[in-house]
Amino acid sequence: MFLIGFVIPGFDFRYSWSDIPIYVVMASDLFVLFGYFFIVRMLKENRFASTIIETSEEQKVIGTSPYRIVRHPMYAGVIIMMLLTPIALGSYWALIPFLIGTLF
Repeated sequence: MFLIGFVIPGFDFRYSWSDIPIYVVMASDLFVLFGYFFIVRMLKENRFASTIIETSEEQKVIGTSPYRIVRHPMYAGVIIMMLLTPIALGSYWALIPFLIGTLF
């Protein structure tokens, strides 16, 4: 689904399926950039961030920075990026695979 979500905007542009105003595309670009910033800020704050769940003795519960706002900032940043990337690419139709990918 993820790859299909990036292929559809190309066809959408070629065949003019969606007509998204440029200011909406630019606003979406800013939100996608914010999602990346959110993830980078989380990685800077939590040096134990990993795809493998394990604990170490010097590891502490973090309550500052992005963790003050949301418990899983990496997931929040990725969801922001996945839901707004199709609009940033100028395609309403690409929202369908990105929504399915986000839900599953």
